[in-house]
Amino acid sequence: MIAVISNESGEPSTSDVINWISYLGHDSLLLYGEDFGRHFNVNIAFLGKNELASFELHGKVYTPDDISIIWYRRDRTYFPESLNDISNDTNREKVKRLVFNEVNVLRSHFYALLKDKKWLSDPKKSLVNKLDVLKEAASVGLKIPETLVTTSKSSLIDFFQRHNKNVIIKPMSETLFYAINDRQYSLATHLLTDLEVESMPETFFPCLVQECVVNSFEIRVFYLEGKCYSIAVFHNQNIDQQFDNRIGYLDHHKSCYQLPKHIETSIDMLLKNLQMETGSLDFIRTPEGEFVFLEVNPVGQFSGMVSYPGNYYLEKKIAQYLIRKSNEEKSI
Repeated sequence: MIAVISNESGEPSTSDVINWISYLGHDSLLLYGEDFGRHFNVNIAFLGKNELASFELHGKVYTPDDISIIWYRRDRTYFPESLNDISNDTNREKVKRLVFNEVNVLRSHFYALLKDKKWLSDPKKSLVNKLDVLKEAASVGLKIPETLVTTSKSSLIDFFQRHNKNVIIKPMSETLFYAINDRQYSLATHLLTDLEVESMPETFFPCLVQECVVNSFEIRVFYLEGKCYSIAVFHNQNIDQQFDNRIGYLDHHKSCYQLPKHIETSIDMLLKNLQMETGSLDFIRTPEGEFVFLEVNPVGQFSGMVSYPGNYYLEKKIAQYLIRKSNEEKSI
């Protein structure tokens, strides 16, 4: 059986893949990552040297032996609404941390029970280190933006001036979303201004800045089994959209795009070195014809970003991959 681990919301492509698995005549099991400690009943018994594990979902009981392959999309921790009744902010955050740690121990051990199974995307590699990735990308021959991580105002000013004040700042880790007064906000790539640089203290929290690479268009790539599926993204005139293609993405003009063979070869080397079988990558194509690598997300969105605009039917291809690998595991 194919197990799919995903978020309960915000993952429309997951259901498309599961529908394809069913249409192609194979069984699948959808596990919501936030259901640990909620709807997902787990029983783990240690009997001397033996460990017996099972889980119940939708009234049926399964064991790890029932699963042949796992496609990991994403997971997160569910916090009971009752935690909001804790009036003391400090205590509420401490209890949330306790809940997170408890669930994380259970979830990590559950994944460990499946460690000998075939995985498409590894939970341990779902959060990449952007700095490690940039170094690895350069080592396989991909061009990367000049980058600085600093806590020093003087270093930032030198970098800012050297690049003619065309410098962006971006988070080193994953993008987070915030809800304030019924509105959603997120971290995004931002073009630094003179005022912002000058107003910085002499030392500050570590930040990542990069030269702002002039682009003709951006390229979004989905990688699966050594093959690249690419889309060219042409920005509108909104200045913010030029530095973060998630802003107004649906309004951007998009077209199928064929990367040069040597770039695809370098992508293949990069993903193999990072031990990733799939991932979403972002590139810039400069007016001079250069391809500049920005980042890779092992669990990035692909349906609206690449599959639908390019008619690549990636959901079907992923389903076929999972079925084939599942059959191979069963035959061993």
